[in-house]
Amino acid sequence: MILFVQSQNGQVTIRFKMKFNPKIHHRNSIRLKDFDYSSQEYYFITICARNRECIFGEIIDNQPKLIQLGQIIKHEWLALPRRFPQIELDEYIIMPNHFHAIIQILGVFSSASVWADVKPAPTLGDIICAFKLVVFKRYYDLIRQNNVDEIAKCWQRNYWERIIRDNQEFINIQHYIATNPERWSEDSDNLDRLLIRMTERHDA
Repeated sequence: MILFVQSQNGQVTIRFKMKFNPKIHHRNSIRLKDFDYSSQEYYFITICARNRECIFGEIIDNQPKLIQLGQIIKHEWLALPRRFPQIELDEYIIMPNHFHAIIQILGVFSSASVWADVKPAPTLGDIICAFKLVVFKRYYDLIRQNNVDEIAKCWQRNYWERIIRDNQEFINIQHYIATNPERWSEDSDNLDRLLIRMTERHDA
């Protein structure tokens, strides 16, 4: 789907303008075929900034220093369990041009969930889509309120995920996320290799 964004009385409305057609748009899924992404698992996710631009912040003395968009991402990520009580958040890092995190879907669905009247089990895709959208809307409102001549788009299309298979992989990914700022100077090559590994077959 292509989303059309329009501001009305200071509010952002999202409209579906065109139905996705794989023959036209040629977008291949990077999700694992036939896997239930609402199942109780730990997932390692990566979301990139638009065109891999450094719009979330910078790295100073091996520590992320977030600008406004990075602060919005941090706030909305930490608020995500209030929207989806079925999840728990683990290690995360907001880098200048991408975001890494571990998220767990608990598989226990509370009646307090905002999804309770729609579907019993939100998928990982539902959760990440909601997160990206609310960040975009807050960012869009911010630049419009401040009359800033800036591109509203903040995310690269889609996201990468890997289902964490065992405890050792979980520990390795936690360490990778925590130490990511230390590798910032060589991050472009590292990130490209990581995203390739994240889209490999999980049963390999």
